[in-house]
Amino acid sequence: MGDSFMEELLEKGSAIPDVSFRQGREEIHLKDLLGKRFILAFYPAAFTGGWEREIVGFQQNYSSFKEQDVEIIASSADLYFAQKAFGEHCGVEFQMGAGAPAHQMAKAFGVYDERRGSYKRVTFIIGSDGHIQHLIDESPPEDHSREALEFIQGNS
Repeated sequence: MGDSFMEELLEKGSAIPDVSFRQGREEIHLKDLLGKRFILAFYPAAFTGGWEREIVGFQQNYSSFKEQDVEIIASSADLYFAQKAFGEHCGVEFQMGAGAPAHQMAKAFGVYDERRGSYKRVTFIIGSDGHIQHLIDESPPEDHSREALEFIQGNS
């Protein structure tokens, strides 16, 4: 079974693309976040068991990420309203960025699965210089938060 990803997955050391995502009516450009480290966590869809385990892990560790001055942005192929409802369901305090309908950000990072209309589960850790410091893509959903926090704490 071949991949149906439109672009190659961005690798460690790559500069982040000049793309944006929607947070309700607000459009947020990733380039506006330069100067600060952040996590960009892509996941297939809201209200799925895997992402619920993943998002709860990020929320449980959110204060530790904030202590390291790291923000979290989570994004799936869902519309913003589904993202917002899912975030509220899980008690999320961090940003839930909607990729639908154009999926511009997911395509640029190489995580958009065109055949399925969803995203590959990948967590990118972005440095303050706008380059990818680390990525997590082979781990179970519940391990992404722990692995991201361990990397950040070990590379402060």
